[in-house]
Amino acid sequence: MWARRCKGDGVELSVFSVPKGTTPNPKFSDIVGVQPFVPAAIGDSFGPSWTTHWFRLDVTVPASFAGLPGPILLVWDSGSEAMVYTEDGEPQQGFTDHRNEYLLFSHDVAPPGHTVTLYVEMAANAMFGTTDGIKPPAEDRFFKLVECGLAVPNVFMRQLFYDLVALKDLAATLPSDSAAGMDALYTANKVVSLLRPDEPGSWAAAADVAQAYLCASQTGDPTPGAAGARHKVVALGHCHIDTAWLWPFSETRRKTARSWSSQLSLMRSYPEHVFTASSAQQYEWLREDYPGLFARIQDAAAAGRFQPVGGTWVEMDTNVPGGESLVRQFLYGQRFFERHFGSRHTVFWLPDTFGYAAQLPQLMQGAGLNYFLTQKLSWNNINAFPHNTFMWQALDGTSVLTHFPPANTYCSTATAQDVLMSTSNSKDKDRCPGSLLLFGNGDGGGGPTDAMLESLRRFAGAASHATPGVGNGGGGGGAAGALPPLVIQGPDQFFRELEAASRDVLTWRGELYFELHRGTYTSHAANKAFNRRCEILLRDVEMLGCVALAVGAPGYSYPRAQLDTIWQDVLLYQFHDVLPGSAIHAVYDVALPRYAEMVRELSALRCAAAAAIAAAACGDQLPPAPAGVDGMEGVEALTITADDVAGAVPLPRAPHGLLPPPLSSGGGNGYGTSGGGIDGMYPPIHTGDRGGLYLCVPFVPSASLGRGAHDHSGGVTGGVDGGVNGGVTDGVTGGVNGGVTGGVNVVVHNSVHTGAPTPGPHTAAAAGRHHSRHVTPYVFNLLGFARTEVVEVDAADVPHGQAVRQYSSAGRALVPVSVPPLSMAPLFPQPPASSTALLGPEGHAHGDVGVEVMSWEGFASRFCAGVSMPLPSCPAVAAGGRYYVLYNDSVAACFDSSGRLAQLFDRSELRALVPAGGGPGNRYVMFEDMPTFWDAWDLEVTHLDKGWDAGRAGDAQAAQQPQQQQQQQQQASRYPSPVPGARVEVVEAGPLRGLLRVCFDLSPTSSIEQTISLTQLSARLEFEVVIDWAEDRRCLKVEFPTALMADTATYETQYGLVTRPTHANTSWDWAKFEVCAHRFADLSEPDYGVALLNDCKYGYATHGGTMRLTLLRSPKCPDPTTDIGRHVVRYALLPHCGGGVRAGGVVAAAARFNCALVPVPVPQGGSPPPSGLLRALGRPLLQVLHGPSRATGGGSRGGTGGGMGGGMGGGTGGGTGAPPLVIDCMKLAEEPVAPAAQQRARSSGGGGGACTLSLIVRMYEPHGCRGAARLAWDASTLRVREIVAVNLLEDELTEDGGFVHVCALPMAGSAGGPHMQELAFEFAPFKVLSFKLVVEVPPWSH
Repeated sequence: MWARRCKGDGVELSVFSVPKGTTPNPKFSDIVGVQPFVPAAIGDSFGPSWTTHWFRLDVTVPASFAGLPGPILLVWDSGSEAMVYTEDGEPQQGFTDHRNEYLLFSHDVAPPGHTVTLYVEMAANAMFGTTDGIKPPAEDRFFKLVECGLAVPNVFMRQLFYDLVALKDLAATLPSDSAAGMDALYTANKVVSLLRPDEPGSWAAAADVAQAYLCASQTGDPTPGAAGARHKVVALGHCHIDTAWLWPFSETRRKTARSWSSQLSLMRSYPEHVFTASSAQQYEWLREDYPGLFARIQDAAAAGRFQPVGGTWVEMDTNVPGGESLVRQFLYGQRFFERHFGSRHTVFWLPDTFGYAAQLPQLMQGAGLNYFLTQKLSWNNINAFPHNTFMWQALDGTSVLTHFPPANTYCSTATAQDVLMSTSNSKDKDRCPGSLLLFGNGDGGGGPTDAMLESLRRFAGAASHATPGVGNGGGGGGAAGALPPLVIQGPDQFFRELEAASRDVLTWRGELYFELHRGTYTSHAANKAFNRRCEILLRDVEMLGCVALAVGAPGYSYPRAQLDTIWQDVLLYQFHDVLPGSAIHAVYDVALPRYAEMVRELSALRCAAAAAIAAAACGDQLPPAPAGVDGMEGVEALTITADDVAGAVPLPRAPHGLLPPPLSSGGGNGYGTSGGGIDGMYPPIHTGDRGGLYLCVPFVPSASLGRGAHDHSGGVTGGVDGGVNGGVTDGVTGGVNGGVTGGVNVVVHNSVHTGAPTPGPHTAAAAGRHHSRHVTPYVFNLLGFARTEVVEVDAADVPHGQAVRQYSSAGRALVPVSVPPLSMAPLFPQPPASSTALLGPEGHAHGDVGVEVMSWEGFASRFCAGVSMPLPSCPAVAAGGRYYVLYNDSVAACFDSSGRLAQLFDRSELRALVPAGGGPGNRYVMFEDMPTFWDAWDLEVTHLDKGWDAGRAGDAQAAQQPQQQQQQQQQASRYPSPVPGARVEVVEAGPLRGLLRVCFDLSPTSSIEQTISLTQLSARLEFEVVIDWAEDRRCLKVEFPTALMADTATYETQYGLVTRPTHANTSWDWAKFEVCAHRFADLSEPDYGVALLNDCKYGYATHGGTMRLTLLRSPKCPDPTTDIGRHVVRYALLPHCGGGVRAGGVVAAAARFNCALVPVPVPQGGSPPPSGLLRALGRPLLQVLHGPSRATGGGSRGGTGGGMGGGMGGGTGGGTGAPPLVIDCMKLAEEPVAPAAQQRARSSGGGGGACTLSLIVRMYEPHGCRGAARLAWDASTLRVREIVAVNLLEDELTEDGGFVHVCALPMAGSAGGPHMQELAFEFAPFKVLSFKLVVEVPPWSH
């Protein structure tokens, strides 16, 4: 194998080791010529884990190499990853355990004595981090430098070695009774017999025998006859690099350079080699860190050798991200590749993600991607997926050609077994005559190697040549007919040819559910909650920014660059090992602080946009910019250390029981606290969003902290939506450092706070301070649904003389407010309303909320009298006990002494929703959660056999008993006994809101505090829980048994609904024992249903009539600290008449539950602009109505209101009057990547100097309906000049070539009023529609 190999000779070594704790990956220019190098030697060890060591190699060609044929190689073996650089700092190739040779000089280039200097950057980590297997990383690992020297290979013997490897592989893989298999074995034996390593004269004869069978081409020509073969295998070099997994993001930046530079080196030796890699984010990192290497890759891409693929920012998870996030993955990915490589992609590339959402084909096609590749469903642990090549159809009917490589891997090492499986394992070979074989080391990078390409050359040759007989002096018969024809192609060419050659391709409709890794719906809860919060805030900022531009807010600048940066980071953290929660702790040490920073920035940007709208509405100039905001364009970056967010947990609003009375604006520690933060350990960080987002330390049980009654003095204080620095102690929309003058302290959701209500003093304070505020509190409804709900307002912002019916326990005024879709409304109509009753959409006044403590018999007789169905009997263990009843006109909810829902009674429909003789709702159940291998990933079906009531140690022991014995005990006593130590107290008793607080220990190490609330205006029963979680491989669920029976439950997915079975009739049904959903699950009979809403969870299950929401897990690998800490979760139970999601108004209710009204501080005393903008903003800016319009001769089928499910946030009244489509996004249109001829010329001026801007409005049909609709807008606010249908990349569509046919109607006056204009269009079930609105900017803004 070697002509000469010198271990250490010819190389003088020196090293600079970067100290741990400094910049983890300094660049070449930061080290070479700057830092001192010291001598190093083979055998030295370097570490600890994750450190970097730069070596200088002064190379001199030894005299002993004179006259040797062959190239000179540098051999490096440190047992770790490394990369070699030229003396001028250009990366050349990576070193890994699969590649440790670097071509230093080719033939006859370097005579003895020739010198060259190289540098090697060594990382103290291996391909898969710092441990073997899927384990938490070892932080103290050192790596030994085993070899660093020069060598000259024996090229002829290497080729013969590859011949023998291929022959052995074929002999072992092909059927033993086949001629080809026997020939391979015969040929291998003959080669060994002829070969005498010490006699060069024997080498050629042995090589001739091998070549007679293999016919290997030294240029990699494709198999002769492959073009006409019925089924061929296309081999494609590939390198899957997880953007973060068992290593941090910073290491991926280097993995990309190591892996891809190595492929450029291979291309010089193997002209047939074609390589593909995905993920725009990785290319962007390469462009930033290694511009020279990036330019070389651009050149290789232009030559067709290096082919970028995928069209997305990262290879994302598709279960948890919202619909708009998936759109932005395609938008940012395709724009990047178009900008830097000159074209968009046609193949969506996602080989390693844990399931595939039902609407992906529609989104793919809308982004110009017509083909899809994955293979992950080959990992299913229950059912084998029935196809390899098929048409995958989305909910709307859009289909894309999809291919699962039959070798069931994206990291093939190019073995004969993988080549053969590519045909033998194809389930669609009768219809689709091609298979893709992805070869190259992956996950941790690396990619194809010389050995893989050498094997493929030989397999291609063997498949092309057959000689009858075997007695021809050692010649073999080849493997034609036994081994499929083999070619090397790029992904686009493969799919085009596959599409052309396939026939009668079968179709799979809906989601590609992955029967494994179900725990990823729940693991790392903080990450998932942050992601949803950022998605909502990004929507708010973009929408408010568009409104500010459209109304001509003076001085306002849309923060495009800042939003792009935030979007790209949100998309990055949606990578399929980050958002699912399956990465190491170091990954979340980066993600969680950045999430907190983004939430704070977005909150400040939202405040700035709201203030700009308020100023424009009153004809004022903008108030002074918040600190850190330059011209309203953005907020300066915030620095947050990892220690600040250890165990970070996002709280969508202030946790109940954590807020002491607000401090004055003076003093404190810069975090709005008087002490050391939560529990006095770390300072909490305000994000200024919905009550503040609080980052908490991991919970450690302490003797000083009573279980369920923690002392939170010195904790988080300050307003809601406050801003960035200091927590803002005086105003919700106060901006950064209170920069937005006159903030309004509004809690725009059903937030609840502890402390005795003191309405009198607060009312007096309001009267005394009102005129110093100079603001009128407004709220902006950014949803396309009308909403009527109760909000909290700081007492100081209540107008003098305004009647307030109820103050919260924290002393804030509770105020009912109604806001039309996409409009703003004052919290206190002027003059103050004389009536305290609020009229709902039905036109009647809603009754008050009540809270009473009574016996079971009292509850049954008072609220359930006259019901023919039997009510659940009183639990024997609590006969005559105390029950806590929350009630309004719609429902009465009865809770037992442990806070469990003993009964929920619909007073309008006279229905008892908790089944007779069954267990209670709001029941917390703990399960043993011990996967067989993939700890953070999997939730095994066997966990359902080991569950017990949380808080009952005896039940935990009983869970170890055989399942049959458990079932017998459950039959004997279906209703559980009280939870030991549970406490229930009435906190608020109406008339606008009732509230209970429940506290108990979940286990000896974990506790829970929950608040349960019901408002006057909705049947929605809300729960907010604060959980201190410190468990080991257990998971926590909350369950709600219902008196409903249906074969399927309905779950929200991106841009639509999916139904899953509630039974286990087949193995396919049984496999879905845990499923992913977004904001709700719904269980409905034909005339009635119940929805379970949430604000940050994704793991659901519906078994029979019981609905479960998975709250937390506690896996220990690869991150042993996963989810240990404090968590806040909100969920709600929504009963509704009318069967199904549409009739129940569930989509609108879930949106309201997740998206808060946005406070807008409108300055008082300003003169309105000529348009009466303030009044105009009280009308819907934009809305979707049922069509056709009365104005065009048709009839209207309803507006935007609806019953309690429509206008009132959900309830038993249903929601059939809801708009037919949901407006999900309004953003500023993207600027062209380059001047595009296909974009129609449009004047930016004219008409007296008017200028325009283009807005993108995206909407979707949420229920599966078809029909006509009208897009209506307020022409006094939104001056629309033109509307064009566009795709997801914002390309304009022709009438017959896009998602939507825009009716050829003039923009007519609307039946909605004289200010409204509209455009009619058609829609189809679950269709995602995008429009470009060309809007004229008001003259006073420019």
